Amino acid sequence: MNQIKYRLYPTLLNYFDRFEKGYLNETLLLDRINRVVIPSTEAQQKGANFEEAVIKGVNEDAFDGDILRKV
Repeated sequence: MNQIKYRLYPTLLNYFDRFEKGYLNETLLLDRINRVVIPSTEAQQKGANFEEAVIKGVNEDAFDGDILRKV
């Protein structure tokens, strides 16, 4: 008999908790489970770009050098 294996990640558990509390609807939960790509907002993209600059040095010139040195 085939065994069904699941991988539960913290982000998925957080989404389920938010669904249980009524903060998310069923569609959003199912989209997360099915890994539907959701476009990021401008603010999210800015944060991701900053993280890339800090961690990987990608596009560092797009950010204030003093801030990058502090981080």
